[in-house]
Amino acid sequence: MGTCGIPSYPMSNCSWVLYDIPRENRKTAEGKCMYCDEIDDAEQTIFLCHRWQRKRAEAEMVTRSLIVENLVEKMLESEENWTVIENFLVGVMKRKGEHERVEKLV
Repeated sequence: MGTCGIPSYPMSNCSWVLYDIPRENRKTAEGKCMYCDEIDDAEQTIFLCHRWQRKRAEAEMVTRSLIVENLVEKMLESEENWTVIENFLVGVMKRKGEHERVEKLV
């Protein structure tokens, strides 16, 4: 158990949120982000894509900083950080998946 009763996981086990998403749910057919036309991968979606800027800013109001290099550290810093970051990551990936499924139907 880590701080605040949050389980401590090695980095390789924490990164599932970013990398354990089926390929067909991560990319458009061209491999480009549907919002900003950049190469579509988890890092780009979570940390760079303008579509999620507001959600990122909301998470950063609690964590004070959220970059790829400190993601796990910030999650393990406090229970509040863990919850805020988890909600941000899961929320963004779910919304993006919903948008991509709708686009495939069109």
